[in-house]
Amino acid sequence: DELEPICGRIGILHNHSLVKIGTPDQLKGKYSKNEEIRLTVSGKHKQIKKSMKKAPYIKKIKKDGDTLIFYTPNPLKTLYNLLNKVDKLKQKVLQLEVSRPSLKEVFESIYNK
Repeated sequence: DELEPICGRIGILHNHSLVKIGTPDQLKGKYSKNEEIRLTVSGKHKQIKKSMKKAPYIKKIKKDGDTLIFYTPNPLKTLYNLLNKVDKLKQKVLQLEVSRPSLKEVFESIYNK
């Protein structure tokens, strides 16, 4: 994440070879098909995570403290269903952020292929 503000182009090395090169946005667009939704709520994290796991458009869910992180190719549908679930559980949204995944996620995607 520290690279993005200072680098116009990034090269990725693997086994002493340059395997990918491009701007941060180019690499994210090519190797990351999902967007990241970070939701911090007042509670009931397990219920929210459990109910959203069933959705076919959710590719991965992670938890970081009080924040749930959803990876999805369909952020609008995810947000709609996610906020409805939070409302039904009578929880307060403390923070909500939608973004493309970090370069770390891109690197992991490239190295896991």
